[in-house]
Formats: sequence, structure tokens, C-alpha cells
Amino acid sequence: RFYKGQNPALLDRAYEVVGEGCIYPMLYNDDVVIPGVMQSLHVDEKTAEQYFPLGCGEYMIAHVSPSMLNLGWNLPRSLDAALRNGKNAEGRQIGIETGVAESFATFEELYRAFLRQVEYSASVGAELYTDVAAQYRGENAFLFGSLLTDDCLQRNRAIFDGGVRYLGACLMGHGFTNAADSLTAIRQEVFVRKSLSLSDLIQALDSNFDGREDLRKRLLNAPKFGNDNREADACFESMWNDVNARVSKAAAATPLDFLSISCVNPGGYYMGRGTGATADGRLAGTPFAIGNAPTAR
Repeated sequence: RFYKGQNPALLDRAYEVVGEGCIYPMLYNDDVVIPGVMQSLHVDEKTAEQYFPLGCGEYMIAHVSPSMLNLGWNLPRSLDAALRNGKNAEGRQIGIETGVAESFATFEELYRAFLRQVEYSASVGAELYTDVAAQYRGENAFLFGSLLTDDCLQRNRAIFDGGVRYLGACLMGHGFTNAADSLTAIRQEVFVRKSLSLSDLIQALDSNFDGREDLRKRLLNAPKFGNDNREADACFESMWNDVNARVSKAAAATPLDFLSISCVNPGGYYMGRGTGATADGRLAGTPFAIGNAPTAR
């Protein structure tokens, strides 16, 4: 962790170690992270200063909140559901009904359907975490953990029995870049250039672009996040803000004090294996871009 006013020799040494090819240390900029934790977890500055990276870097708060990190979220599946009226490519219902593809006359209508699918998935995640906490309360005392958790001794209660100050959790999100790049490509090819319909696109995705390499190349060549393209970067930023806002809203409807969604986990490798083709030109079964990094070409 580094910040303005810190002894610069420490950061310089960290750079030297990283430059030697070492995996660690990982670098965390407190001047950026602490305000971000305050905003996303809805805590004060003093509490946010106690953040720590868990697992692959998801932010948790030390000794005042349990580190619940149980659930993953495949964001391209939410776009699948928006394109297929709540179903996936195999026809299984994975979301709510938000309209068939032919009913979307504008990109904005499709994007609203996508956000409704996001809201649904976020609410499912918040409800599942509420159930997890209730199950812990009934089956696991976590007494040693409670001894090291603020307020548990004063309240004479275990972590999940009302002892903890903040009941918070994190969803491990995957495929953010692929979802945003898919939205950018759909807007360009379907609604701006009108080179194909949404129905044509869905057929190509369902067949993993079999016989449609020409279309796949167009989608691959569409603007991509992280390449200094203003349109693609703006799409990612808007989607990221909209998704996070809906995750926070979902938590507010449950006993959770906060619910965040992370984008740093390498689970995009295995989650991509079980996901069909996406509208950014990605083939079925191939990895997602990791975290919020640009797609590797």
C-alpha cells in the first residue's frame, strides 16, 4: 500500500522487485482505493482505511465485516438473456422476460433490457448471500473469528448472530470487458451500420460463427475497450457504473449492509469455457478477458 507523503524509497524498492520479474509485491494506491472503498461499500474514511485485498484482490474490511466471497457472476450471460428474452443459447431460462430481439428498435431499448437482466442477477446474488449468512448463523458459530472481530465481545454475539458491525459480501464478476465490447459491436453493426439484424446476430452466435467468419471479423474489428477508443471506453465505463449501482440497490433490499462486485478474479478462464460465442467476436469456450483488462488479441 502506498500513498502521497510516504517514504518514496519503499515504493522504489517495490518497483525494483517487480522489475526483477517477481509476482509480488502487488501495489495498492491508498489515495485512490480508500475513496473507492468509501463509495462502493458505503463506509466512512476511518473504516475504509482498514481495507484489505482478499483472494484475487477483492476488497474487504478487516475485523468489522465477514469476508463472504462465495458467488460468481457471468456478465455476458446477462447479455445473452437480454438478447433471448431471458434464455440462454440452449433455451434454458436464466433470467426474466425482457422482450424478444425483434422488439428492440434502438440500442437503448436493448441496453435497458440488459440492465433489467443485471438487476435480476444482482437481486439473486443479494438474496443468496442473505441465505448464506442465515445458514452460517444457524450452523457455524465461528467463535475464534468472532474473538478477532470488533464488537462481537462487546455485543456478546458471534459474527453472524448480530456481532459483526457490517454484514457485507462480494460477487466475483467475470466477462465485463467482453460484455462491454459486445454492446459496442452490436451498436455499431446492428443499429448504426445496420449490416445485420439482431436475429441474424443471434443465429451466428448460436452456431459459433459457423460459416460466418466474415461477420466474426467485423465484430472483432469493432472498437474495443482499452485501445484509446472513446466510444468503446465510454461504453465500458457506463456499463460498469450501471452494474455497480444495481448491485448496491439489490443489497439495500436485504439485510446486507453492502454488496460489491469485483472484476479482478482470473475465473474468466474457466467461466469462459462454459459460455457460448459473444458479440465481440469471441468464440464459444474461449476465455474471457481477465478482470477489467482489454481483450488479448
